[in-house]
Amino acid sequence: MSTGERDRDAELSTPPLSAPEPVERIDGAERELEQYRDKLTLADLTEIRPRPARNQAWPGIQVLLNNFGHLTEHIAQIALTRQLYQQRVR
Repeated sequence: MSTGERDRDAELSTPPLSAPEPVERIDGAERELEQYRDKLTLADLTEIRPRPARNQAWPGIQVLLNNFGHLTEHIAQIALTRQLYQQRVR
């Protein structure tokens, strides 16, 4: 595997979390994001950020927007999985 590639087999072999663990992780991430949000500057948004694994460089705002879009895809996957699960257990 080259540098920067994901080990998807390892990602999918992780044991499941207990019911409260995902909520605890989300709460922790929210607290961490609030700390960064309060310190964000215009320079943070305009400075070019290197992405060596992809041989790219983006301004900070593009990094934030890209990650926000990626996050919304995961939220949609979670919502769909929940809907399918709820239909199955009825």
